[in-house]
Amino acid sequence: MGLGEGGDAEGTWRALDAVNDSYDRRGGAGSEPEWVHWLNQAEIDVMAGRCVIETEPSRRRRALANAVATYPAEHAREVALYLTWLAESHARTGDLDAARDVVERAQRHAATMPSSRTEDRLDSVVRML
Repeated sequence: MGLGEGGDAEGTWRALDAVNDSYDRRGGAGSEPEWVHWLNQAEIDVMAGRCVIETEPSRRRRALANAVATYPAEHAREVALYLTWLAESHARTGDLDAARDVVERAQRHAATMPSSRTEDRLDSVVRML
């Protein structure tokens, strides 16, 4: 079960705060988790957005959208995949027009770098619409 899947918004936010605290302390004295070497703030925002969609769909939408916007064009698969979560957040809050617009963007990115995982996510979000 993912952080947000059980409907535990408080627990999700505690975990996300711990991630941000660990990331903020990277490179300093003491031990740090290995993951701080392969994540950047944009990736953390994407992951946070994915978690929170289950409990509070609109809360991290802006951070997720901003993080996705920072990805270079050659990361089309990641952009397409992450856009599916943004589309889902719109769908979960009833903004189906915005969800459809984001799905179309995701489909354009997915077409340049096909992935079964991305196609599965797109299919799942399209069914929500």
